[in-house]
Amino acid sequence: TKQFPDTQDDSAVSSSHLTEQFFIYATTMGSIVYYSLEDGTRPNEYRHVDGIKTIFPSPTGMRLVVVDNNTTGYIYNPVDSTLLEIKNFPHDTTSLLWDRDRKDPNVFVVVGKSEATTFRYRPIGLRGQTVVALGNTKVPSSFSPIVLYGGEITYQAMNGTLQTLTLSSHSALVKIPE
Repeated sequence: TKQFPDTQDDSAVSSSHLTEQFFIYATTMGSIVYYSLEDGTRPNEYRHVDGIKTIFPSPTGMRLVVVDNNTTGYIYNPVDSTLLEIKNFPHDTTSLLWDRDRKDPNVFVVVGKSEATTFRYRPIGLRGQTVVALGNTKVPSSFSPIVLYGGEITYQAMNGTLQTLTLSSHSALVKIPE
C-alpha cells in the first residue's frame, strides 16, 4: 500500500484524480503532484503560492485546471510546469468538464450554480498560451453534469433521467442528420 502525500510537509490532499497513466493530487499547501502508475515515480511536481482547493485534469492529464483557495482558476501544463491564469473564472464553480470529443481537446466548461461558462485553451499562439471565454449557457436547477462531448453536456435531471444541453458557444453549429 502507498499513502499520499508521501512527504512530510504537513499538508493534506485536497483533491485527487486518476488518469490512465497518473494519479494526480493537490494539497492544501499548494503542491500539485503527478505520480506515475506505471513505475511509481513522481515525474512532475509543482508548488503554487497558495493552497489548492481542487483540480480538474483533462482526460489524458496533460492539462489541468487548478482552483486555488482564492477561487482563482489556472491552466497548469505539466510538460513545462507553466501556470496560466484563467481570466473571468467563475467563483461559484461546482464542477468542470473537459470536452471528450477529439476535435476539441482544449475546450472545457466551468459549471456554476446557474450557468456554465465555456473556455478554450490555446497552447500556442502569437501571444503565447491563452485561455479564451467562448460564452455562457444557463443551466437548469439541480443540474448534475456527467460528460461534455462536442459542445453538448449530458446531465442527470432532477427526475433521474439523462438529458442533453447544447452550450451557447456551440448552438450555431448545425448538426446534419444521418
